[in-house]
Amino acid sequence: MVGLHESTVSRAINDKKIQLPRGFYDMKYFFSKGLPQEKNEAISNERIKSIIKNYIETENSYSPHSDQDIADLLKKKDNIQIARRTVTKYRKLQGISSAKMRRRYREENKK
Repeated sequence: MVGLHESTVSRAINDKKIQLPRGFYDMKYFFSKGLPQEKNEAISNERIKSIIKNYIETENSYSPHSDQDIADLLKKKDNIQIARRTVTKYRKLQGISSAKMRRRYREENKK
C-alpha cells in the first residue's frame, strides 16, 4: 500500500518499540506474517490458524482430521496451499493435540 518492500519495512521496525497506555510493545506485534499463495495475495498466518482451528472444532471426534487431511481441506475448500508440517506447526502453536490424541472411541455394549 505504501510502495515499500516488506523487507524494508521489516528492517525499519526491527528492535523498535512503541509506548501505548497499556505498556510498551514491539512494533512487529502489529504486523502479521503472511504466506504467499499462487495467483492470490499473501494470506495471514493468523487467518490460516483460525481456519485450522475451525476445522478441528467442527470435526467428527470419532474420526478426527489428520494434519494431511487439514492441508488437503485448505487446498480444496479455501484455495490455500500449505504443507502438512506447517499445519502441524500452527496446530501445536494453538495448543491443539494431534488427531490420535483427539480421537474418541465408542464404548462397546457389554453383555
